[in-house]
Amino acid sequence: MDNSDTLRIDKLIDVLVIFLLVYLPLAFGGVALQWRAPSFIAGAALMVFTTIRLLKIGRLNEEKTNSQSSSGTQWALVFMALFLLLLLFQQLPGIGRHPAPQKGWIALFTYMTAFAVFFAITTAVQSKARLNVIIFCIVIVGVFQALYGLIEQISGHQHIFLFSKRAYKDVATGTFINRNHYAAYLMMSLSLCMGVFLNTWSHRLSRGPKTRWRQGSASKLAIAGFILVLGLTAIWASASRAAPIMLAGALILGIFIFAPSKSNKSLIIIFACVVGAAILFSLWLGISPVSHRYFSLIGDLDAAGGRPGAYATAWRMWLAAPIFGHGAGLFGDLFYCFRSADIKVFYDHAHNDYLEICAETGVFGLIFFIGAIISSLAVSLKRRRSRKSHFALAFSWASMTGVLALIFHGLVDFNFQIPANLTTFFALLAIAQVAAMRRFGD
Repeated sequence: MDNSDTLRIDKLIDVLVIFLLVYLPLAFGGVALQWRAPSFIAGAALMVFTTIRLLKIGRLNEEKTNSQSSSGTQWALVFMALFLLLLLFQQLPGIGRHPAPQKGWIALFTYMTAFAVFFAITTAVQSKARLNVIIFCIVIVGVFQALYGLIEQISGHQHIFLFSKRAYKDVATGTFINRNHYAAYLMMSLSLCMGVFLNTWSHRLSRGPKTRWRQGSASKLAIAGFILVLGLTAIWASASRAAPIMLAGALILGIFIFAPSKSNKSLIIIFACVVGAAILFSLWLGISPVSHRYFSLIGDLDAAGGRPGAYATAWRMWLAAPIFGHGAGLFGDLFYCFRSADIKVFYDHAHNDYLEICAETGVFGLIFFIGAIISSLAVSLKRRRSRKSHFALAFSWASMTGVLALIFHGLVDFNFQIPANLTTFFALLAIAQVAAMRRFGD
């Protein structure tokens, strides 16, 4: 394969990755099948083109100098392949016996699309410019979501494009149906904006006193700071209880684990100022505080239809089929079969991603899924320790912080069942790994 063929394939890969990262959040998060179908086609094409590129160019064999990072990528891809094979196994007639084959195929293609984005970014993105395009694509979509959600709430219009909202009419949801999924998406987008801020800040500190504010660094910091305030305000306006806590926890953990110790104090001060500014901005806009929802948390948990009932139902489902699960996408169909008599509320999801994956795909499915995430994070963390590049340190830290935020959020919600958030999550996982692995000549 000559250079022109490689460039054409790389352009196709970039277009498909950007299409998925832009389309799915705008298409109501991709929750409805009619809106999800185009992403399946793009995901399958992305998987094919990336595989062709890998086989023709011999990507993993060429990068001998990065053999350790390549092996880390391979382990993540192996776990992803095993997870997809398990979902395919559930579909086989006479063996897996998936009771609702259509839902099984939908789940299979949903996960395949997200894995294809990770596969494409980690194996095909060769330059900082291409990685920057992906990063700013997610940030720009996040800015649109924050603005659109705030405008719809403050104006009282409360539509998603041409469709009137049927639920969550008093809070911001952007183009998502559910406020928690909207807030979770903003968490991931904001984490990359933090990377932009940190990268610019680090470059500023590395210059001499006379040149620190030249070359547009002040304007970049101001824009990134405004986006952070805007995004945090939108999360506040969504009235999501879990998102602010999970984002704060991920930030604290990320600062003390991923960030260099000498920058901990400045990072804490900077982000504390950003949070304070977001709270003041929210109050100025007249957005009702979300604090009242925390006071009602105990009552919600104690209620007969509270989320602990969904957790207990998912646990009983898993005990009934602990090895390979009941079938991907079947939690809602089986809920009434396993719920206790005192639960009168219907849950189509477990509100805990890990319990739901365990119930639907068994212990092997959970091991494969978590194994892919952990193996990728491990290689990112290992490789970034030897990096001195501001770009590598900033965006590997920011991406891993966003990944941690969604991992924590998965304990109380079902973001991995939302195509937009699942795909963006694996994009962040890939960005963290590429930023830590690739040297990009710097």
